Amino acid sequence: MRRRMIRCFALVCPIAIARVLLTGILLILISSLALLLYSYGSIHRAFLLEGNNLYSSNAMYVDSPPEVIFDSLGNLGPDARAFNQLEDGVRIVASNDYSQIPFPIHQGSGFSNTGRKEALVGSKVETIYEDGERYVTVSGQRYIVAGVLGMHPNSVLMHETLIKDDELFRTNESCALIIDGSRAGISGFP
Repeated sequence: MRRRMIRCFALVCPIAIARVLLTGILLILISSLALLLYSYGSIHRAFLLEGNNLYSSNAMYVDSPPEVIFDSLGNLGPDARAFNQLEDGVRIVASNDYSQIPFPIHQGSGFSNTGRKEALVGSKVETIYEDGERYVTVSGQRYIVAGVLGMHPNSVLMHETLIKDDELFRTNESCALIIDGSRAGISGFP
């Protein structure tokens, strides 16, 4: 009787181990696939934004004063942003949460959620270094460079500058105001 149990256990044990190993391998493969798909999605979104001048497919032109747009961003979700054209190659961006905006940058950390005046610049935009910080000057105002636009240095964004300056956004009367974000196309926007 004891021999029969040992023989039975010897047959069952390798099968159980094989099942556990197979389950572990399948879990690792599924996790790897999920991570790969997430990475692909992030890179794909960044390339789409880069190729579309930083606008998503939800971007839309609005004919409202900048201060109205700025005050309405909270109604458009956490990834809402608005663009205000300052001059050729220079736009002002406003957002409730800059960490939610997936701007494609290949160097730097991107915009912070502080009141600090910052800029994202293309790789060919003229900047200066002073006291360990990199700056760009736009219309006589200096901005700390928070990142370099584009997925690589030779990006189509290499001559673009995007500045974060809420006060300037609210007061700059531009003819080209764009809102963007996952809920930018909702009805009833001013």
